[in-house]
Amino acid sequence: MDSELLFEIGTEELPPAFVPMACAHMKEFLRQGLAEDLQFPLDCATFFTCGTPRRLSIVVNGLPATLPDLVEEFVGPPASI
Repeated sequence: MDSELLFEIGTEELPPAFVPMACAHMKEFLRQGLAEDLQFPLDCATFFTCGTPRRLSIVVNGLPATLPDLVEEFVGPPASI
């Protein structure tokens, strides 16, 4: 079962010429964060961005409802300390 993610950011008044650039950066930042940091498989995901001078939003369709378990191992300081 696929899920949908809606992310919306309210802003102060942006110059209208900055809105497309801000949407493109938000899309790339979210794509990178989902793929690299959270390890979401994005092969079936579609991204749709839209914005106004006071609001930026992005919708991601086709995300998996769950992810496989992730095991991370962190090494602490040496026992002698």
